[in-house]
Amino acid sequence: MAYTNGNARQKTRPPRIGARNMGGVSDFSRLQLNVPLFVEELRLNMGLDGDSQPVQDLIARVYAASRTHEPVIFIGQPGVGKKKFAFFLHKLATSSDVGCLFLSCDSIVKNGPSCFQMEAYLENMEASTQQTVIIDRPELLPKSLCQELLGKFLFGAATADSRPRPVITIDVQAFPKLLLSCGPKLRPILQSGVIHVPSLRERRSDVQKHILAKIRALNREHGAAKRISVGALEQLATREYPQNFHSLYAVIEKLYATQDDISFDEKIVAEELRNTNINALLPELSVGFKIEEFLGNLRQKIIWHALELSDYNQSRCARLLGVSPQAINKFIRAQGLSRKQLGK
Repeated sequence: MAYTNGNARQKTRPPRIGARNMGGVSDFSRLQLNVPLFVEELRLNMGLDGDSQPVQDLIARVYAASRTHEPVIFIGQPGVGKKKFAFFLHKLATSSDVGCLFLSCDSIVKNGPSCFQMEAYLENMEASTQQTVIIDRPELLPKSLCQELLGKFLFGAATADSRPRPVITIDVQAFPKLLLSCGPKLRPILQSGVIHVPSLRERRSDVQKHILAKIRALNREHGAAKRISVGALEQLATREYPQNFHSLYAVIEKLYATQDDISFDEKIVAEELRNTNINALLPELSVGFKIEEFLGNLRQKIIWHALELSDYNQSRCARLLGVSPQAINKFIRAQGLSRKQLGK
């Protein structure tokens, strides 16, 4: 038995709604709202598939946030779709003819702040008629520039509907550092509007749907009709993906590009996964590579990942890593953070 390419969903235009203030309520996780049908239609049209409980809870929280004009911060592991949900929020909160301004802080860092004439740039953004400004990865900016950028949009955004609503997307590992660098005035605003985007591990039951959707998309792109066996689908769905959708889609795209077979079976997928596992462990070597720096960065990523899995509980994190709680506490203090800032 094999899964084959299906017909694409018929797109329906969602009804327009306006952003409405809910009296300063910004703890979206506490709001219990029934999600209307048009919300489901819009998220499926945007490719935000998933029927698992974490995804349903996430959709309900995004819908609750769309009924306010308050700042929203999407946090999660790399590759979980934070930017997609940020644009989903914008679509829910505004009519379709209202624009959205996307600011990539990674581009600012790569091109250099001087190229942007940042003071004039920020003034133009502040006066913008856009309903939403999405700020992606602000922790990459120099501390002073990050504070200036966030300060211009976070202060007063919840009460001034004429200002663009700031929506921030940030990796969960970087969020505590951002809180530390922003200072006491910005910190409460950032903490109050957090929406967690679950990892693929948390929405395991949805992984097969995403694999099939990706294969259908590749078939449409290449005019092919490749398919995957049930056993191979289960192999891919039960694997761990450190970069979530980035890792999952990279495996599928490589499998699709390198295999001439019409149907991917268990043997083909198992061989590809073995090669991927080996290559994923190896860094790109070149002149200037420093192994101690690489291992130090790898150690930090593992500890941050364990902290997230343990909900930032240091004792549980220590048990996951096989170290003492004192070692975890020492690591956190070395990052300039405290237990209170981590919420535990």
